[in-house]
Amino acid sequence: MGFEPYKPKRGGRGKGLAISFSPSGRIGFSRGLYDAHLSKANHVELFYDRARNKVGIKPVKRNSTSSIKLPAVGEKKPCAIMGKGFYKAFGLSFDKLKRVSPVYDEEKKMLIADLNN
Repeated sequence: MGFEPYKPKRGGRGKGLAISFSPSGRIGFSRGLYDAHLSKANHVELFYDRARNKVGIKPVKRNSTSSIKLPAVGEKKPCAIMGKGFYKAFGLSFDKLKRVSPVYDEEKKMLIADLNN
């Protein structure tokens, strides 16, 4: 019998549209998500819906009192922000890395990450 190729079940690291929430407070954006929704923004604003346990991430071009600066991103590097203060403000905590596929809400102009999934 010859060699059989291994085919990963997931698309691989950084592919697809995903947001990851780490126990340390890091909020990471896959390269695909960054390219599709964040590349034209310099900052993001974070929102939380307590009733539905959803996080909203709104890309914005200008700094404001409620925005977080996106770091400069290299050609193949993923993007992440520190959300420790956001976690603390809303009582969020994660025992392990939580990876979520968000939906883009055209009306609100923001990514919606459902933490129940």
